[in-house]
Amino acid sequence: MFGVTRQAVYDALRLADRDMVKAFRELCSTYKITDPVIDAERGMLIGYSRALESRVLLVYSPGRGINTWYRYRGQCEGCERYDQCMSLVGEEAERLGVEISGEEENLPPAKLAEIVFHRAWPEVFHEHF
Repeated sequence: MFGVTRQAVYDALRLADRDMVKAFRELCSTYKITDPVIDAERGMLIGYSRALESRVLLVYSPGRGINTWYRYRGQCEGCERYDQCMSLVGEEAERLGVEISGEEENLPPAKLAEIVFHRAWPEVFHEHF
């Protein structure tokens, strides 16, 4: 329909995954994130920040770039980015096909993000986050 071969699409997706893994690895080096586990298809990385003594989740969001999420420890209350983070979590849930229940909609964004990303990547998230 668009004059693009299946091979060209496959090659473009493979290169995009490679570039995402490279960007994630560079961020790990820059921010000293250790023990990374990467899923390029989902656009997610889980690692550990020794500086913050916290698990770190990097998520590639189309149109928003790479976003960083930390394990929830009550840091959302009073944050000036609260509404922005809630919007981002909602977008990520939709992108990843994760449903948010009515009662979960009232959780702080970092806590809700943990739920959404755990549902999207349960085989790794439970063990590493």
